[in-house]
Amino acid sequence: MTRSMTTQQRGPRKRALLVGINQYPTAPLKGCVNDALMMGNMLITHFGFTPGPDMRLLVDQRATKAAILKRLEWLVDGARAGDVLVFHYSGHGTQVPDRNGDELDHVDECLVPFDHDWDNPLLDDDLGNIIRMVPDGVNLTIILDCCHSGTGTKEFGPKIPATKKRLLPPPDIRFRAVGGITIEDGFSADSVTMTSYRNLNVRHFGRSVEEQCGILITGCRDNQLSNDAFIDGDYHGALTYALFQSLEAHGAGQSYTNWHRSAAALIPSYQIRDQDPQLECAGDLANWGLFSTQPAFVAPAGRRLETGRTHVVYVHGICEHKAGYSNGWWRAMRPYTPDIPADNRHEVLWSDIVTPAARGFISSQDESDVKKMITDTLHDRAVRAAMDEAPGAEDGYSPNSGGTRAVLGIPGIDCIDDFMKYLLISNIRQQVIDSFTEVVEPLIQKGHRLEIISHSWGTVIAYEALHLLAENDRIPKYAVHNLFTVGSALSIGAVRRRLIEQAEDGKKPRCVEQWINLDAKNDIVGGPLKNIPFEVDSEYLNLNAVGCWPPLLNWACAHSSYFHGDNKTVQRDIFAKHINDDTLVP
Repeated sequence: MTRSMTTQQRGPRKRALLVGINQYPTAPLKGCVNDALMMGNMLITHFGFTPGPDMRLLVDQRATKAAILKRLEWLVDGARAGDVLVFHYSGHGTQVPDRNGDELDHVDECLVPFDHDWDNPLLDDDLGNIIRMVPDGVNLTIILDCCHSGTGTKEFGPKIPATKKRLLPPPDIRFRAVGGITIEDGFSADSVTMTSYRNLNVRHFGRSVEEQCGILITGCRDNQLSNDAFIDGDYHGALTYALFQSLEAHGAGQSYTNWHRSAAALIPSYQIRDQDPQLECAGDLANWGLFSTQPAFVAPAGRRLETGRTHVVYVHGICEHKAGYSNGWWRAMRPYTPDIPADNRHEVLWSDIVTPAARGFISSQDESDVKKMITDTLHDRAVRAAMDEAPGAEDGYSPNSGGTRAVLGIPGIDCIDDFMKYLLISNIRQQVIDSFTEVVEPLIQKGHRLEIISHSWGTVIAYEALHLLAENDRIPKYAVHNLFTVGSALSIGAVRRRLIEQAEDGKKPRCVEQWINLDAKNDIVGGPLKNIPFEVDSEYLNLNAVGCWPPLLNWACAHSSYFHGDNKTVQRDIFAKHINDDTLVP
């Protein structure tokens, strides 16, 4: 039987449709394309969306009614519980008389595509038909940076023409909803019908979205304008820019309620009046985390974390790393530690010390034996994991095939010589430890409290360097709040036998308050450390390898899965939990 990834086997999916229309044939706008691009950047930077086939952008002439509906069908196609779907629209909005209601005093809201036709508009009913295709457990977030006040305008800022009358329905369309209106001599159709038209009861997008357990954020109330504003030197929709500024100020870990509230509070600072963004959703979805299917993270009650003092230090593993390697790691954790300033993140860079020389430097038999023991250990672990993961005979899959393929994808296998230099050449080892000390010691001397997150072979460096720093009370006790060892090579016997004298007994460094070890399922570098022989305080083993599909034989993915943007177990429930926990601080 051929093994393939079906819809049932895939992991949670994130999809987004972004629409921005500036170049309308009449009543053009200026900030809508900027809005679409800004929203896309927010989703990629803060929420783990991936540029490519799961993100679609429609702007200007391409944003026709047919194209928008087709992409909306794509957005929800195959959706299942756990998926996150986003539809962001920035452009004109308007209202037309209800085409299928029983009463004449109802109107339909509609978006205004590039090829808007008053007799065939893009109605809320059209969206509702698509929304009904979304199953339970899916986060469908719709953000409409437009207005539905009957004027169809987004107008604010320098040199923006007054366009509000251009998107009013023509008199014959309006008269379908407002009966008994006569146009007197000397009055325009707009002036005669506008009051009655605005007083109609509005059936808005929110009802369709709310009924389907979606989340809707709109730029204004039904009787207000949503503004195209000149902000910070460029044109933007006021709603989209306020959401962006709220995200930058408060982090990605907030709830929809907080995001909406803080964004709404920013609108007046743009010198805009009478624009109140709305949040509509069913039940407790307002308390979900942004673009998530889980409640927003709430810090434990009574925490006393001094966030200004708290600094995060990352330590990488083998193979070449450059400045910025922890950008994705930081983004994954920041939603759950939003109060730690971005400037309080630091990186230890040591790969340039070991990689310039040609690999394959091993010369002595003893050194070759150490390398062989390490690679044999990794290979054996891969084979055992493959056998454990192998399906039964009824699937037509031979366990032996797992053994022959096990060595493929072993994380860092081509860079083992780099670590051999550290492990076996004393002056290189000292240089690497110095690179750690040069980052960490000044922070401690300034009274900061450190959270050290070390990964892979870098866990060995962090462990040894902290032991050396703690010698002779060089740094205070508990200056390091948490030492996280993630997928740690300390689990490999050949590595343990080569530790420096100060670290060989497995004791926790005196400067470390809590030592937390993590190991994911099928991460063949990491493993248990507690009491064998290490003095680990908390250990989390057999964690799900988030983002690895299929997980079978995907060792490298498992080894990096801790830092996947969707790995809330690690980022929220382990990292953030321990970082936010001050109960043990004397």
